[in-house]
Amino acid sequence: MKCLQAAITLGFLVQLHAVRLLEPRCLTTNTLKELGDTAPWMASISNRNGFVCQGTLITSRFVLTAAHCVKRENSLFVKLGLENGVFSSSQYGVDKILPHFAYSEYKFTNDIALLRLQEDVIFNDFVRPICISLNMDIKDEVETLTEFEAFSGRLAKNDTLKPMALDRSDRSECVSDFGFVVGDSQICAGCINGDICNRDTGGPLVRMISIRKYLWYGVVQLGIANVHGNPTGASTIS
Repeated sequence: MKCLQAAITLGFLVQLHAVRLLEPRCLTTNTLKELGDTAPWMASISNRNGFVCQGTLITSRFVLTAAHCVKRENSLFVKLGLENGVFSSSQYGVDKILPHFAYSEYKFTNDIALLRLQEDVIFNDFVRPICISLNMDIKDEVETLTEFEAFSGRLAKNDTLKPMALDRSDRSECVSDFGFVVGDSQICAGCINGDICNRDTGGPLVRMISIRKYLWYGVVQLGIANVHGNPTGASTIS
């Protein structure tokens, strides 16, 4: 089955020696294949009624997600520690929700938000932030990239996730499915294996860079699986 997924992207680099990282302790020597269903940066965001969105741990205190997921929320919890596709039972309260100041729920632009946790996270093999580049001046390099990776799963049922590969698709394929213009700050990406659904929104797009390190490329904005097997979706870059 083919599908598409949207992402807001902030920074792009392919040379590790040129990267200034937001959190130097993010580095890992595992490939995504070796990680299997274990992605130490993944977060599951819930309210008192259940699952809300995916997210990405970026420092010991902050989680990154999609603004449309959390804009109207006032009480959120974050689960961390994705091991073998399942999150640990430990969770963290959120004491501040910070949507992008220019987020537009009508234009689907700047769909990104930060969640500040009530306490610092202790890093270990299964809880570690994703690498984020601070070299914003070369973000246009994303236009040359054709493949990304993400995680998909029905978190509301059993907190289980699985890795999947994404291929770049033409923006025009996304416009017809989402009903809004996919601009220069957006990309479309279709699943190579598996499928995706709206439960995947808020999660990260990642890509392995040199020396087997993973770099964050964006936040999933939309996720729709087409039952006919055709690519459909949108992605945002800022």
